[in-house]
Amino acid sequence: METIAQNSHASNAVQVAQVERPCMVVRLLLLLVFCVVLPSCGKPSSDSVLTDFNEIFVKESERKFSFERHRIYSGEGDTGNVYMHVKFRLTAIADAAVENGLFTGIKLKKGQMEEREVILLYQNTPQENWKLTKYWLVPK
Repeated sequence: METIAQNSHASNAVQVAQVERPCMVVRLLLLLVFCVVLPSCGKPSSDSVLTDFNEIFVKESERKFSFERHRIYSGEGDTGNVYMHVKFRLTAIADAAVENGLFTGIKLKKGQMEEREVILLYQNTPQENWKLTKYWLVPK
């Protein structure tokens, strides 16, 4: 009786191993897709977004503000477009009231801070490069 039970357990173990092996292969393939394929087809690097944001900030702030970046993340998009979000803390270097450009309407006293966010639209070119095409300040 005991040997029949042992054989039955051994047979079940072999069946389970035969079922688990294809599942493991599928899991490995899914892991490969999520780790290698998807990130490669996605978005501009955080470094290039930060470089673009720095250039925009210098141009648009007219040296009235400084900033401290908090977070860069991607929003919605598709294969040809991606919206990158940059959250930052804006600090007035001197009393500032901006009348045109990206920071239109912002009025801050010297040293006053304000949390803001800019969205940068990148479009994928035929050469598979991401190009910044538009940017705007998110309204408060």
